[in-house]
Amino acid sequence: MARTEPMVIDSRASPRIEGEHLEDDPGPAVAWLLAGGAVDNIVLIGSLALVVLTVVAGTALRNFRWPRLSKLVSPERLEEMEALLKQERAILDGLLVLRLLASISLLLSMIGPAGVSSSPAGFLGELALALVVFLGGVYGVVRGVVRSMPERALVWTIKLAWLAARAMGPIVWVMDGIGRVVSRAFGLNVTPDEQEEAVEEILDAVSEGERDGAIDDDEREMIENIIEVRDQAVSQVMTPRTSVLGLPVETPLADAVSKVVENGLSRIPVYEDTIDNIKGILYAKDLLVYWAGRNGTEPPTAGHIMRPAHFIPETKNTSDLLEELRRDKVHMAIVVDEYGGTAGLVTIEDIIEEIVGEIEDEHDRPEDGEPTLKMLNERTAEMSALIHIDDVNEALNIELPESDGYDTIGGFLFERMGRVPGAGEQCEFQNVQFEIMDADERRIHFVQVTVEN
Repeated sequence: MARTEPMVIDSRASPRIEGEHLEDDPGPAVAWLLAGGAVDNIVLIGSLALVVLTVVAGTALRNFRWPRLSKLVSPERLEEMEALLKQERAILDGLLVLRLLASISLLLSMIGPAGVSSSPAGFLGELALALVVFLGGVYGVVRGVVRSMPERALVWTIKLAWLAARAMGPIVWVMDGIGRVVSRAFGLNVTPDEQEEAVEEILDAVSEGERDGAIDDDEREMIENIIEVRDQAVSQVMTPRTSVLGLPVETPLADAVSKVVENGLSRIPVYEDTIDNIKGILYAKDLLVYWAGRNGTEPPTAGHIMRPAHFIPETKNTSDLLEELRRDKVHMAIVVDEYGGTAGLVTIEDIIEEIVGEIEDEHDRPEDGEPTLKMLNERTAEMSALIHIDDVNEALNIELPESDGYDTIGGFLFERMGRVPGAGEQCEFQNVQFEIMDADERRIHFVQVTVEN
């Protein structure tokens, strides 16, 4: 008798009903969706998009230049972008955190669950491959492209970057808090007294190094100047209001070109009505571009092509200002007093000269209003009345008193004499003789200072 094999029914198989329509079958696409493949790919694509955005925005922020940016956008759009870029440091911090989170998500998505759960050797292989693709494809290619057109990339991404930074703000705040806690726990915070002690130790080491011949006098002076700058107010290094050369907003470009050539200036403040109402800064390179491309048409005035001015209080710390100018990619700032009037202007060159000494170029002339000091002999010097008291004391090895009421040798003489002296008048303080070399009815211009035996 033939043996009959029993029928085996697979309970995992769905029964097929006769006459069922094929379109009722969910098909492979729905099955893939239900299996979670769509979610994985959405996460991968979203993570990749965020990484690309952070790389593009971060690279653009670090490489863009204001002159090229101003040519790409309208003045209104430029003003809007300037407002956002004042938060550049916060934006970069937010982008850094977002890039870290998105990068981790992208790498895990590229490896997949199977890679994570595989053997250590397999996981490391998957990770190495993902890193090669990630670093080479995303960072290398994207950053290379953005560096060739950072201004356009910034225009496209600045708003998204700002929103992303706002979203990451709480995380950045928490991370900063953790950093402060860790610093305190390990004793990394430095008190003001400890800072002063460290400065004194540095100065002592510098003096010892000079005595031993390890550093020369110029190097010692530069190190001391770097330390002094951190406590120096902007009012001590600025060009004062009376020496600021500006242009009215309605100045024709032909006159502006003449003024630039005559004075050898690369940037000139533009004001409305008076110098206390500065509206912007005219860049010589912008002026020449417009002037060369006018094609016979009536050129605009200085007010049409000026850029936004950067305003700072006169009490601002000089070292903080240097960092601010570098961060905002500007070279000139307008110094304002407590009443909103113009106190003067300061440039990056002014701050650097406080460290390395005077930097003279082919355009520097004494009549430009820049403070000058000329030693006639070891006990006598001729100087501009705008020279700071500290510089006079250092040059002649004397100790003229400082005061909150004045900063310059001219201010010192005003206070001593109680009036505006005329040319040829003399004044004496202790063993120091002052002679007014040049003055008008409003201020002193040049002084001769002699130290008597």
